[in-house]
Amino acid sequence: MRLSIGPHRFIFEFKVPHEEPFQVALRPHLAANHGQEHVNEATSATPSANDVYIDDWVLHGAVGASATSIIHAASHTKSGEVVAVKRLRFGLSRKIAEQEVKVYDEILASIRDNRYSTFVMQKRALLSTQWPYESTNEVYLFWKPLARLGDFHQLGMAGKWYKTPEAIKKVLFVQVTLGLSALHDAGWIHRDLKPANLGIVELGEDAMAVVIDQGHACRRKPGGCKPQVGSCGTVGFLAPELENSAVAASYDIEVDVWSLGVVAFFVFFMGRIPWSTQHNMFVPSPNAESPTLQIFRELRAGLLRQPESSIENLIGDMLEEDPRRRPSIQTVLAHPALRDVRTEVEAKLEAGKSTGQKRSQDALLGRVSER
Repeated sequence: MRLSIGPHRFIFEFKVPHEEPFQVALRPHLAANHGQEHVNEATSATPSANDVYIDDWVLHGAVGASATSIIHAASHTKSGEVVAVKRLRFGLSRKIAEQEVKVYDEILASIRDNRYSTFVMQKRALLSTQWPYESTNEVYLFWKPLARLGDFHQLGMAGKWYKTPEAIKKVLFVQVTLGLSALHDAGWIHRDLKPANLGIVELGEDAMAVVIDQGHACRRKPGGCKPQVGSCGTVGFLAPELENSAVAASYDIEVDVWSLGVVAFFVFFMGRIPWSTQHNMFVPSPNAESPTLQIFRELRAGLLRQPESSIENLIGDMLEEDPRRRPSIQTVLAHPALRDVRTEVEAKLEAGKSTGQKRSQDALLGRVSER
């Protein structure tokens, strides 16, 4: 249980030697003495052996965590819908958490009608426990779809990218690129593209990936956004101009293309990146010939020596340090290495929507005939 008193925040945890019989006894006690039908997180052991019920949703245990959030899988008790849940802890980061909720609301409204919004994880609901959203220290942000197979980073750490056929890798990569294009078309810059922020819903014949965690996203500005050290993103995936005004006085959606190039390298070749993830190699100046910058430039030069039609050459182009010479999202999708894959993804997307429309029409006809 988490309790805040002024600036102080207390976390109370309890464990029992024999969890199962304890929980068996706890349920009737809560029902008889407190009118509590389901076990609530505040009265459950840490970690809980039970699912946690919040309104009509069931949280099925934590699947990830950060300094300000915990990620759960959840299902709706009536519809059976499965979603992801990000539990935002406010505490001293209240303004950051509130801003994140606001960003998800605005993104949802702006990409709702985009045909590629399928490849962007979207807000489904926002729930708070016990208190109004404005006063509670924790809220639950529900996302769909659930990236039930984890993310690109987890697959890499498990060594599974080596075992994944290149054809499936290309499908997943094209899908997240289309998802990114939906955000860009709606006027957003993601600013934190990395393997951990690209989720995998399915693998195999029906492979599907989505862009997730848009908490660092910002609106595009007519004159571009101003570089600022430490404001957003993840070291190792930061485009040169994102934190260094010497590279460019402002930045725009091109920063996402560079980060996506790093993701592509991670996915298609090594399952890791060979340059530093501890400090930004482009700060304070890209002219300071640091060892890690040399590693990056030599690697990129090797990629560019490959045939122009190859995925290697495409990745080398995406990792261009000068944002003015970097390819656009549409150029990436039209590249010979991805062109046919995009056509296949588009065809499946259209077929899926047509099937969904037919099912809706069939359901409507069924209701009409019943009357």
